[in-house]
Amino acid sequence: MAENEARRAEDGAVSALAQRMDSVSEGLAEMRGDMRVLASAVAKLAVIDERQVQASLSLERSFAMLSKIDARLDTTADRVAVLERAAPLTQQIQGWILAAVWASVGLVVMFIIKKAGLL
Repeated sequence: MAENEARRAEDGAVSALAQRMDSVSEGLAEMRGDMRVLASAVAKLAVIDERQVQASLSLERSFAMLSKIDARLDTTADRVAVLERAAPLTQQIQGWILAAVWASVGLVVMFIIKKAGLL
């Protein structure tokens, strides 16, 4: 009888140990599943981070291009300002040239009239 009791106690211990091993096995399987989910989340995070880096680089390029355009606009504005300041002088010179042309035309007409003997 003692032998049966020892065997039963041994069977109980083996059964408890088997249950514990099953529980540990289930825990490990659950941890593996969680690790897969975690690895997937980390991979998605890496993709998002890469996209954010690319967007940041694109913004930097855009701002650099805007800076160049702004510099060109400033240069163009300066050139227009110089031309606007020179416009009255240009109009005055244009008036002088027109007066000289009309005076030349008048001289030519006077010369033709004098040669024709009308004067």
